[in-house]
Amino acid sequence: MQLLIIKNYKELSKAACIILTKELKKNPSSNIAFATGKTPKGLYKELIKANKKHLINFSKIKAFSLDEYYPIKKSDKQSYYYYLHSNLFSHINVNPSNIHLLNSEAKSPKKECSDKHCPFHNGFGMHGRTFDGAVIKMNMQKTAIIEWPRFIYLNKFERYEKRRSRIKVHKPDCIDLKVGDNVKVMETRPISKTKNFVIVEVEKK
Repeated sequence: MQLLIIKNYKELSKAACIILTKELKKNPSSNIAFATGKTPKGLYKELIKANKKHLINFSKIKAFSLDEYYPIKKSDKQSYYYYLHSNLFSHINVNPSNIHLLNSEAKSPKKECSDKHCPFHNGFGMHGRTFDGAVIKMNMQKTAIIEWPRFIYLNKFERYEKRRSRIKVHKPDCIDLKVGDNVKVMETRPISKTKNFVIVEVEKK
């Protein structure tokens, strides 16, 4: 680990921008979790300036948020969705399909449940990554397996290769679904050795 001592906030923001620029040149398809609040605003301004000068490229990154209020409208100025779009995403060349933010407008299931791992009825905490996928198997109690496609860039052949990711996710008692349904899942603290995601939304076909 390298410790940097920077004389002021403005220089700190510039230094952080340089570090991220170097990292994206080495790994253009990096996964980046963006923070909110006052502290990163200087960095975001530097990133926007660098992007406009074509010094940094965000077209291949996958962007995530660390957390979000719930429930809150995305248009609410207090939401992290609004913050990240107004302070960064709307001003850089990030691919909208690669922005994965927690859904603060997810509808609570109509059914009540006493599942201790339910984020809607028992306040089970969610944070980190979010994914959209299709249910391919659910023959285990309160567990489903979801799958989604992803593309890996092969430098040797200068092309993308399609692969698939699969994970086990927790299905709260209040959520009804079947194989083939498209779902949104969010990261949680570990539920078991193989599960740290929970289903929060179902899109029926």
